[in-house]
Amino acid sequence: MLLLYGCRNGGEHPFTRRLRELADLLPGLDLVTAFSAPRAQDRCPQDYDYAGRLDLSAIDPLLPQRPLVYLCGSPDFATSMTARLVERGMPRFDVFAEAFASPPIVPQTLKPQTVHVVGTDKSFIWSPELGTLLDAAQAAGLSLPSGCRVGQCESCAMRIVKGDVAQLGGDDGATDQCLTCQTVPLSELTLAL
Repeated sequence: MLLLYGCRNGGEHPFTRRLRELADLLPGLDLVTAFSAPRAQDRCPQDYDYAGRLDLSAIDPLLPQRPLVYLCGSPDFATSMTARLVERGMPRFDVFAEAFASPPIVPQTLKPQTVHVVGTDKSFIWSPELGTLLDAAQAAGLSLPSGCRVGQCESCAMRIVKGDVAQLGGDDGATDQCLTCQTVPLSELTLAL
């Protein structure tokens, strides 16, 4: 198993200790760390393997075995790395990407709205201080589908039966669906699984 890990420097490497522990525990794990902007106190090869962006040539010997690739990073990172992997000959459907971004900022000027969930007898009152639809539902004791906070992006998608919403993540995708972890209601709202 090959794990390529890239970050700016040792000050922005949150999993240093845990990754070293895993590399020690798993003899089949080949851990390669790249620092794009190492600090003066960062030591090569103790803290990182090389300076610069991730070098994907390490995957070339694995390509004939059709490995699966899992990416996690910013949206730009996920997009560019996917394109670079496809250029190297990796089938696009063998690349799984999770992009993360800062939590959405909920406009505090919005008015409270009632949110109904089809298939349950429950509704809840959303207000800006509660955060997104997903946050507000959880605060009200209503469990909506979600896995997005543990790496299953878009698992919180729900169908909009009635009402208007704002997607805070900037994605104005399908108008009949919303990602509850990034959405707030603009009117009384009815959602369905």
